[in-house]
Amino acid sequence: MLKRIISRFTSYKKYDDQFKLLGYHTRSPLYKQAFTHKSINNKKNNEQLEFLGDAVLSFIITDTLLLENPNKDEGFLSKKRAVIISRKHLNLVGGKIIPKSKIKSNLNNLPENIFGNTLEAIIGAIYSDKGIQQTRLFIIKNIYNSDFLSKLINKDFKSQLLKYAQKKNLEIEYKTDKKQEQKHRKEFLVSVFLSGKKTGEAKAFSKKEAEQAAAKNTLNSL
Repeated sequence: MLKRIISRFTSYKKYDDQFKLLGYHTRSPLYKQAFTHKSINNKKNNEQLEFLGDAVLSFIITDTLLLENPNKDEGFLSKKRAVIISRKHLNLVGGKIIPKSKIKSNLNNLPENIFGNTLEAIIGAIYSDKGIQQTRLFIIKNIYNSDFLSKLINKDFKSQLLKYAQKKNLEIEYKTDKKQEQKHRKEFLVSVFLSGKKTGEAKAFSKKEAEQAAAKNTLNSL
């Protein structure tokens, strides 16, 4: 009996970092996979868990926004959801709560996106291991109530530019000019056009971030 208790205690010690992150002990191999980047294992990595986590995250955020904002219109809900599940926000949350040493990769320098991607993979692992309620608790605590949101909501440059364009009766268009592969990452170059005139451009490793940066550059030039 005593040996069993000691054995369990010793086993749990190995999961201390994981317990701090998840809030519960688990021996599921899914979490090891969630921290594995494709650069170190092309067959068994976190891409499928990331794909699952992305869908589960979007559903839970949408459901929570509807429950907490029953009288808000679709535009308000869509904008708020877009900020919460944005790559920028997920990268910030992931960078804060995920120990860098836990991510297994062959990359010399970890890009910001790897933290957001790993965070989505962890969500996929929690959902597969514990179900929707435990996943909801994790998302509400770490993502929905994130300390980063207030700053990001005030930095929605696309919405600001849209208001300007509507006020001036201008037609706004975003064009992705090209994509470049750089060390396992795609780089997007996005240009903004107001009534056919190019007014700004920017590069980023996600299309949404490039659009936000291009909108910011346009606003700065007006």
